[in-house]
Amino acid sequence: MTIGLGSPPGGPAGDVDGDGDVDLEDLVLLLAAYGTSVGDEGYNPDADLDGDGTVGLGDLTLLLASYGQGP
Repeated sequence: MTIGLGSPPGGPAGDVDGDGDVDLEDLVLLLAAYGTSVGDEGYNPDADLDGDGTVGLGDLTLLLASYGQGP
């Protein structure tokens, strides 16, 4: 499993916007892309935290597990 395509190196998994923390902004970005896959309109590769080509439950789980982490 690839962790954190949207996370900076050493940053928390789930940091979709790359600002070093996992917060409401990251959740909003992930939910906006939820259910999309590579090639779909609205797909956000930074929200595909597990790197499987689809933004889904696995990605949401990774984000929620890290929610509130960061500087």
